[in-house]
Amino acid sequence: MLLILSLNALITIIIITSISYLKEKGKNYATKEDVGKITEIVEKTKASFELEKHKLNSALSSQSASYHAADNKRVEAVEKTWISFTDIGNVTVKEHFLYLDILLETEFVSLLGKKDATETLTVDLDKMNKDSVIVDALRPFINEALYSIYFTFRAIRGRTGFLLINSIETRKAISWSRDAFMLKLMKNILSDQEVEAIHKAPLGKWGLLRLFFYNKALSEMNKILSGQAALESSVENARRALEMAIVSEAEFTKEGMK
Repeated sequence: MLLILSLNALITIIIITSISYLKEKGKNYATKEDVGKITEIVEKTKASFELEKHKLNSALSSQSASYHAADNKRVEAVEKTWISFTDIGNVTVKEHFLYLDILLETEFVSLLGKKDATETLTVDLDKMNKDSVIVDALRPFINEALYSIYFTFRAIRGRTGFLLINSIETRKAISWSRDAFMLKLMKNILSDQEVEAIHKAPLGKWGLLRLFFYNKALSEMNKILSGQAALESSVENARRALEMAIVSEAEFTKEGMK
């Protein structure tokens, strides 16, 4: 797809060059010299096109031979990403789980004396970061939308742990769902309605947030496995190319009327 777009861009550049050349001549018609120049450009383009087409055919042949291996790699990447997703979502440190899902905000003060929990929380967060490195390595096999959802979810889990540790150390209870940076993270992925629902839930805030993120992650995973993600990427590239072509054509027309 990118190769085809690059060829289209190349042809567009050639057209621009031809128009510019004629305009510089200050004539409304092509002389023999003009025709010779344009013919030369066209012939060079045809030769370049045939070369690129040969490269494309060779690339497609190679891709066909390795298709199943690449497809299996995508499946493996999706499976490992989902496992890591659920590991991040399952909070195992008791104080952390109470903070996220069970206690009312007015009850957070009950956690402030749990100084021993800070070391456990730190170890738990370090483990989460180390375990999730595997998904970073699989990034080329999942789409950017899924990676963004995963990265944001991981950042949110890490932020909640930091806020709890800070609350315990300063003996000042901090609401994780009302934290300004946390709000930015949530709004990167969730809709305003979903963020509002989390804020309004007196209990089970983490469970609700986790549900929203799991749902969005699964949607992207299905797109990857069905091939829809690749199709959407191609359509988006084509849309951008068309927009550029429309703008370029408008500029050419405007220039030509001067």
